[in-house]
Amino acid sequence: MKVSLLAAAAPGVAALAVAVVALDRAGDDPAAPATPAATAAPASAPPSFRELYERVDGVVARVDARRGAQDPPFSNGRRVATGAGFVFDDDGHIVTNAHVVDRARTASVRFGRSPRRIPARIVGRDRANDLAVLRVDPERLRGERPPPLTPAESIDVGDPVLAVGTPYRLQSSASAGIVSATGREIDGLTGYSVPDAIQTDAAINPGNSGGPLVDEQGRVVGVNTQGRGAGVSFAVSSSTMRRVVPQLIRTGRARAAFLGVAIASVTERGATVESVTPDSPASRAGLRRGDVIVRIGSRAIAAEGAVASAVASERPGSVVAVRLRRGGAERSLSVRLAQQPRG
Repeated sequence: MKVSLLAAAAPGVAALAVAVVALDRAGDDPAAPATPAATAAPASAPPSFRELYERVDGVVARVDARRGAQDPPFSNGRRVATGAGFVFDDDGHIVTNAHVVDRARTASVRFGRSPRRIPARIVGRDRANDLAVLRVDPERLRGERPPPLTPAESIDVGDPVLAVGTPYRLQSSASAGIVSATGREIDGLTGYSVPDAIQTDAAINPGNSGGPLVDEQGRVVGVNTQGRGAGVSFAVSSSTMRRVVPQLIRTGRARAAFLGVAIASVTERGATVESVTPDSPASRAGLRRGDVIVRIGSRAIAAEGAVASAVASERPGSVVAVRLRRGGAERSLSVRLAQQPRG
């Protein structure tokens, strides 16, 4: 059974916002006078898909990553892989997926529809959360402003989103959809899962990985990372980005907290422990198979992905209270979280 990430960092075309335009009608009677509500456009009408795309296209890049002649090929059978990325700040940092540049030696980017290649340095990779940071000379950004981030908690099921990227090496492509679910766990590159992922029905195909998922205000809510077939795709959330990316910029690495349990099932009453990793923080604190975790720190555990998300919000080395139910009685254990083993 897959080990639930229960790993979190200490402080991966996609779909963007669907704008709804209301068309008011005065009624069936052509003589009926138009009311102010029927003639006035909404004061805060969201932008159209076209406007949203135009806002972010200039900061979205095609990423070409290369491995050396003696290195094994990427999963596509080649030593060159293509994905997407987007400008993160004014210093030339670009966010993409770790799997886009995994074990690559060099990388280059192309913005918008431009054929011009810009050399990019690989600053850092976090395989656990499938995020990576590149850097280009900020003078080469042509004055484009990085898109704002918004907390993943600001979106919910049914909200429109737009994804921009380079599917099948096709630059400046966009796909639209809605948020299908939040708080998902998806497979990382290390054997652990990535918490707080966003599920969407926007098309994400090979080459979309690393591009931004944006809301109807043009804010980045996630990094497109996986397509699972028609109507099911996933993005690493902006909440995870906020924890991981600054660490990668500072040190080239990201530290993640680790508890060491696999979860069998979750109900509104808590998460049932399937197994406990030997010599892990959970094991040393006394957690057992069959325990039902009801709270970690201040966070109640009552939904899928809640354990991983709660651990992800903590720092390695921090001590958290784990409230659990065992044999009909509740008890609290004090657990010192460790750093997630590297994969």
